[in-house]
Amino acid sequence: MNNFLKLLPILLSAVAFSAHGALIDFEDVAEGTVSTSIVSNGFKFVANYGGAIYVTGGSSCAPPCASNGTRTLLAAGPLLGYADRITVSRASGGEFRLTSVDAAELFSAPFLADGAVQISYQGFTSGALVTTGSLVLDQLVDGPGGIPDFQTFALPGMVVDTFVFTGLGSFTGNNGFTLDNFVVDLVGGPGPDPDPDPDPDPEPGEVPEPGSLALGALGIAGMLAARRRGAGRAAACPQAA
Repeated sequence: MNNFLKLLPILLSAVAFSAHGALIDFEDVAEGTVSTSIVSNGFKFVANYGGAIYVTGGSSCAPPCASNGTRTLLAAGPLLGYADRITVSRASGGEFRLTSVDAAELFSAPFLADGAVQISYQGFTSGALVTTGSLVLDQLVDGPGGIPDFQTFALPGMVVDTFVFTGLGSFTGNNGFTLDNFVVDLVGGPGPDPDPDPDPDPEPGEVPEPGSLALGALGIAGMLAARRRGAGRAAACPQAA
């Protein structure tokens, strides 16, 4: 029993993450989708300029794009009529923590310079800046069929309602970049208890709280002890007579 009680917080944490955690990998978005606003796994991605495109394995790109073998979010840069900034938020509104993201350059050599060298990020809550930083890309891109082009970056995990990624540092001014596998933790849970009674009586079929069970057990034990004492006195009376 004691071991179970020690494990209970861990089990509750796992249940809480499964209920509120999410991985955004863009596999629910059709290949070749181009739009200024796209929703994936409950999150909205809004691009500046022309839009954002999703591809599979980089095979739709010419020249080849950075690839990890799955669909990715491609901000191809303004020179190609696409975005160099992506704004992330929950589609239904609300706060979240972004704890990790995979990022890569735009193109492989000889077009490696035609993309961002780093990706700056900013996190906002109610319009106020709460976190900022940058993802420095390693400038190693081999395109489809080779080793994974993406780097995994840990993020501060601050509570935000908006997260903005912006490409920087391109030699050509076309600050495109590629993102995938956003690891997010949704903030918030069920609303307040609609029954404000601090000590409600259990409804029929309702399981009592552990504290109620303990008090009930003590009451039953007391009743049994009283009955034993009463029975002992009743048996002793005839002998005394």
